[in-house]
Amino acid sequence: MAVLVSYLEDLVSIDQRGSYELTRDLDFNDNSCYRSLPNKTLWTTGLGWPGAAMALNFFGKLDGKGYKIKNLYISGDSGPDPKEFRGLFKTIGTDGLDSAEISNLVIENPNINLTDNKMGFLCGHASGNSVINNVHIKNGTSSGNYLGGISYSTAENAAIKNSSFEGNMTSKNAEESTIGGIVACITGNNFIVKCAAKGSITGNPADGAIGGITGWISSALDVVIEDCYSEMSVPNTLTTGGLCGGASSGSKGTFYLTRCWTNKTSGVYPIIEDPQQKFIFIDNFYDSTTTGVNSATGGSARTTRQMKESGTFTDWKIVSKDNFDFNSPSTWYIDEDNDYPRLWWEMKKESLYSKNPVVNILMSINI
Repeated sequence: MAVLVSYLEDLVSIDQRGSYELTRDLDFNDNSCYRSLPNKTLWTTGLGWPGAAMALNFFGKLDGKGYKIKNLYISGDSGPDPKEFRGLFKTIGTDGLDSAEISNLVIENPNINLTDNKMGFLCGHASGNSVINNVHIKNGTSSGNYLGGISYSTAENAAIKNSSFEGNMTSKNAEESTIGGIVACITGNNFIVKCAAKGSITGNPADGAIGGITGWISSALDVVIEDCYSEMSVPNTLTTGGLCGGASSGSKGTFYLTRCWTNKTSGVYPIIEDPQQKFIFIDNFYDSTTTGVNSATGGSARTTRQMKESGTFTDWKIVSKDNFDFNSPSTWYIDEDNDYPRLWWEMKKESLYSKNPVVNILMSINI
């Protein structure tokens, strides 16, 4: 049976291999969310949330039950390693047999300000067959050099699915940054499926890698990014792409980018800038009107008008918004002539949250 998490202190004291459920929204700015009120000052000032730099290497299960963790605050590098992992959790899973599962959670209005620590709003690193499912970052704000919307890095068969980032990330370093809307750096056999990133990445580092979904891939194993989109505006730096920044020339795996789209980039690479790894691109599209690019590696150019027509995406599992079936949802839906394709869970949220902001229908559906 899962242990109930009703106060912020419950997160700090969790067993690394336990099973947990949130019972309500937890707000770092709300006195009622603390068992001991002095912790509010400790966790909303100075270095902020302790779990990011202390013992929260998590190998268990956390079901958010659709509730929110609000106003997470982390500031200043910490730890003996200047590139320490930071986030709500430091790491989840290990590069071995230990795995974690985090699901049905919203992290709202998080603010993380670092320099060289490696951060994701949920976790610094995810590995060991860990699964992140239906986790959404809302109005996230971060600054630093190594930034991921959900996790900084992933490895060892980690999977992120049905999840999203919305917010803004800023590179501090004029020399080098690695930043991705979902994951900054992929280092193993990983899966990013049915995810979305919206917002902006700003700054102008001379080197590094920046992408709307992922910044950099360095993997000896296969990597799959499938049915995702990015509406992240990204800067025109050395290695920047609307979906992916690039990949190491020494990577031996195959990178599959399938049925993805983007419509924002300030550079000349709407999909990917530096495809040194073995890539297989299947049915990807980008908006040539908003990007100003008519031909690019990895995807097909379409005008804004065409990007809002279902006929453009004939090989996708897509239906019109009016024909969306809640009992058997397609992967994508589209508000014909009015909007870009959206993922199935966005329609679920649109319908559900107008009725009940807490109970999340995604918990009963496995896609």
